[in-house]
Amino acid sequence: MIADSLEQHAIAFEYVDLYRAAACPDTSAIDGLIFMGGPMSANDDLPYIRRELELIGEAVSRGLPILGICLGSQLIAKALGASVYPNSVSEIGWYPVHWTTAAARDRLHQGLSAPETVFHWHGETFDLPPGAE
Repeated sequence: MIADSLEQHAIAFEYVDLYRAAACPDTSAIDGLIFMGGPMSANDDLPYIRRELELIGEAVSRGLPILGICLGSQLIAKALGASVYPNSVSEIGWYPVHWTTAAARDRLHQGLSAPETVFHWHGETFDLPPGAE
C-alpha cells in the first residue's frame, strides 16, 4: 500500500533488503527513509539490525524524514536512545490507533483525526526518544 501511494504521487522509491546484505542507501542522495516491520527485535544483535540503526542515526543527523512501521518504529526509537522492551501483553489483531495533536501537525498525518483501525502483530513496545511527541 505504501508503494502504491508513492507511485500514485509520482514519488520515486527503491526497496532495499538490508537483511539480504544489500548495500545501504547513500543518505546524501535520498529524500527520506521508510523502515518496515519484521519478526525480529530491534534489540537483536544482527549485522543488518546494526546497519539499520546506523542508517537511522545518519539520516537523523542529515534531517531526513523517517517513517517507521512496526519494527521500523522500534528501530527509530532505539537509534535515538529510547528503550525497546517486551510489552506486558502481545498485541495481535485489529486495534485502533489514536492520533495525537502532534500527529495532526505533521504533514504525513494531516487530515487524520478519528481513530484508524489497523492490524497489529507485536510483542514489544518502546519509550519515546528524547524530544519525541
